[in-house]
Amino acid sequence: MTGVSIIIPALNEEAGIGKVLKDLETIRARVPGAMEVIVVDDGSTDRTAELARAAGATVLSHPVNLGYGASLKRGIGRASHDWIAMIDADGTYAANDLARLLERADGYDMLIGARQGAVYRGSLLRYPMRIVFRWLCAYVTGARVPDPNSGCRIFRKSVAMPYAPILSKGYSFTTSITMLFLLEGHLVGFLPINYTERIGRSKVRLVRDTLRSSQILFEIILMYNPLKAFLLFGAAPLAMGLWFRQDSPESFAVLAGIAFLIWSLGGIAVLLSRRTR
Repeated sequence: MTGVSIIIPALNEEAGIGKVLKDLETIRARVPGAMEVIVVDDGSTDRTAELARAAGATVLSHPVNLGYGASLKRGIGRASHDWIAMIDADGTYAANDLARLLERADGYDMLIGARQGAVYRGSLLRYPMRIVFRWLCAYVTGARVPDPNSGCRIFRKSVAMPYAPILSKGYSFTTSITMLFLLEGHLVGFLPINYTERIGRSKVRLVRDTLRSSQILFEIILMYNPLKAFLLFGAAPLAMGLWFRQDSPESFAVLAGIAFLIWSLGGIAVLLSRRTR
């Protein structure tokens, strides 16, 4: 590693951006080679861009809000180094953990900080949703995925850029790039890191962003392994049929037939996807 470009997407993060940039300076000596910091101000209406410039970061500003993923893609495109590091502007990730990722990067195409602790687990609603989402990611990729959408990670620009057109422009950017790297056979690792309370107000909306991430996930399934999607879709009517089997054999026969039809369509989708790739 001859250097690293640290990309920080920011939307109205004047409360935290100064501290994040100050903390990053403390790890400069631990970074192999040169280190540049790029803050992508995504249409902020506060002093985010001003404070970032004052702290010495390169600032790219959007006149309007384009999205988390769009900001990252612009920063990656502007980066001078092949190794890209991501960290948020709200103080939830420690600079020291980013340095640990950089120190262990050798041999990987992407190394992801897998969040730990009570803040990451969140509410009684959030944590079960995280478990289901992680299971879906593991089902899609066939690999253990402790944290598919962590905002603290490092990866190679040269590996990521071919996927830029299909990477999400929103908060699902992290999920989509994780899945694509794994499905394409790139070397992906996970390192446990701390996750703390954010500085300032969160822009994430649990239900909305979870639905969008799920949409991205199913799009990737249909693109790379459509049979797995059809297996899931077919399992629902089959389960219903098994439930009604004793009381209504006719309903079981109909629902089982629907499941078989869905799985057959999945087989056709696999053949078509192989012919077009």
